[in-house]
Amino acid sequence: MSWTQKLRNPFIQQYAIEIVFPLLGYFFFDWDILIIGVYYLIDHLCSQILYFRRAHWVNIKGQQPVGIQFLLLSMLAFIIFFLAELIGFNYLIIETQNMTQIEVLDGFYDFAISELWILFPLVLFVYHLKDQFTFYARRQYLKINYKSYMFWEAISGVIILLLFILSGFLWLNFSMPNAAIIFVFIGLKIGFDLTVKKFIAKKSTKS
Repeated sequence: MSWTQKLRNPFIQQYAIEIVFPLLGYFFFDWDILIIGVYYLIDHLCSQILYFRRAHWVNIKGQQPVGIQFLLLSMLAFIIFFLAELIGFNYLIIETQNMTQIEVLDGFYDFAISELWILFPLVLFVYHLKDQFTFYARRQYLKINYKSYMFWEAISGVIILLLFILSGFLWLNFSMPNAAIIFVFIGLKIGFDLTVKKFIAKKSTKS
């Protein structure tokens, strides 16, 4: 398979966005750890937005659609988890980078004005493109149990939050360079995708 064909693979495109972009930003475009963290939070947000769309399709295309209450509860849980991640990340940046709250906010605003306004829709589009080829075109929504899909996604959210807390604890208590933190996070993310996400996909499939 040629490199051109590989680059058309939606999974390759997604991992390029999730892994290559932050590394290029850190080593070549002067992104600091604050920007890298904001980038991954945005990536997580985009991933969840597209998950909620997939879940809605699983529900309405299923043989016995249920009410929207499960989806609303899932959205509420994600909002709570995401706010906890934001607050925790803000605290970690202040403590580990010796920054004030004003400096953190200024760094975020500068990133949002200069680059985030184009990165957010780009990340969202890459997730959308992957879903079009791997979920909608293949009619995967007909093979998934809706309630299991929602339940295991909630479990996934809890695992992500616990991993975030553990990583934050280690970051605060062990002196590690920012570059090492980035590589550790990328390793955890890849490991999570290859284990927990695959397990959840299997458990959500109709028997």
